Amino acid sequence: MLCYDHIKTGVEKQAAAACPICGRGVCAEHANEHTMQIQRESGWTTHSTVYILCSTCLNAIAPSG
Repeated sequence: MLCYDHIKTGVEKQAAAACPICGRGVCAEHANEHTMQIQRESGWTTHSTVYILCSTCLNAIAPSG
């Protein structure tokens, strides 16, 4: 899989992850780590999970500003 942001500029670079929301490939340069609190109903416990998101999805769920 190739990095979507690099492909738009005509550069082919391997993706390090796929955004779990939209499926875009992201390289280490374009990857954004976002920690979210997850609550499991079965045990009613809360823990943190790190997601690797593309910039578009990160801005949609956690807009800066």
